[in-house]
Amino acid sequence: MSLKTGTDFWSPTYWSTRFTTETNFEWLVPACTLVPIVRDVVCELPPPPRICDWFEDGGGEGGEGGWGVDGEGGEGEEGEGEEGGGEGEEEVVNILHLGSGTSILGTQLQTYLSSSSPSPDSSPPSPPPSSPSPSPSPSPSASPSPPPPKTQASSIPKCQVYDADYVPLPSSTAQEEGRVPFLLVDALDMGSLYASLPLSKGRGVVGDGGRTGGEKGEGGGRRGEGGRRGRGKGKRKWDVVLDKSTIDAISTGPLLPPSTSQEALSGKVGEVEEGLPVDPAERTLLNVGRVVRKGGRWVSVSYSSTRYDFLPFSPSSPPTSSSPATSSAPTSLPKLDVKEKYGWRVIRKEIVAMTSLPEGRLVRDGRGERVVYEPETGIWLYVLERV
Repeated sequence: MSLKTGTDFWSPTYWSTRFTTETNFEWLVPACTLVPIVRDVVCELPPPPRICDWFEDGGGEGGEGGWGVDGEGGEGEEGEGEEGGGEGEEEVVNILHLGSGTSILGTQLQTYLSSSSPSPDSSPPSPPPSSPSPSPSPSPSASPSPPPPKTQASSIPKCQVYDADYVPLPSSTAQEEGRVPFLLVDALDMGSLYASLPLSKGRGVVGDGGRTGGEKGEGGGRRGEGGRRGRGKGKRKWDVVLDKSTIDAISTGPLLPPSTSQEALSGKVGEVEEGLPVDPAERTLLNVGRVVRKGGRWVSVSYSSTRYDFLPFSPSSPPTSSSPATSSAPTSLPKLDVKEKYGWRVIRKEIVAMTSLPEGRLVRDGRGERVVYEPETGIWLYVLERV
């Protein structure tokens, strides 16, 4: 559902200006709230399908990014399927932090997941400390969906987090030591999404000139046939997507045309895909779903309690007789075939924080200055499953 506001939250110009003045901003909730949630989601990921998480076709115009060697830019070399990585190399869970802006969530999440103990008898490390979000605060009265079972650090797989936004970061922010790789991605542009796909075995990102580097494994590789658009063998779909109010911002934009050129999808100029959703938020779900493998997850934080009411709802841990249904579950959702709604279903929904401004908000307008008191509103967490 499109949400119109007086601010152009969908506009690249708005965010380019804001990023230059707010070099470190956490939207809605701090990292310490989301890191343990994402950890549990990662630990519960189903094994990837043998085929669906890879692009089977090798067509395209020839890879531009390549694996890279010791962090140097590659010349379009990439492995073919499972034979292109190093022998015995552990598969990587690739996490796309969509609409990252100047948030340090991606970096803190990467640090936490990378520092988890491999010992099966040890407990997971504590979530990273984070300064409280400017407005939301934990809600003691919220009735969340049943939490996922506790997991041990040994079950946390190897992960790589990528920050992504559709406007470049200020150079001062992008060059901060320890930040995760940043990708320039427009979720409403399939060509942009395909171009940013990670390569097999966590070998960097398609078309990024091997920025994320890594040495070439013993499995070797051949000159890739995957194109600039990220199609071709040896390229992985994303395992997890993470956003904090990115869909909220996209939803404020204008309606989109119901058709688009298929060039980004098929490589054939002139083909047109009809019947696409015109709502920008729904189009984003459709587009991103095409680059997330089946069984993947999307962790989404939103102001809206109805953000994904157009998707089927299928809780992963349904309430038992001793655990009545919670008020956070949607009360009425369309009973549609999950494949009819952009390839996603909601498996978890709960309030994770409440906005609270007990002192009110100072407003200046033609009538002068006054303090406006607003009611508390919930900050909602959704977990979507790619089906």
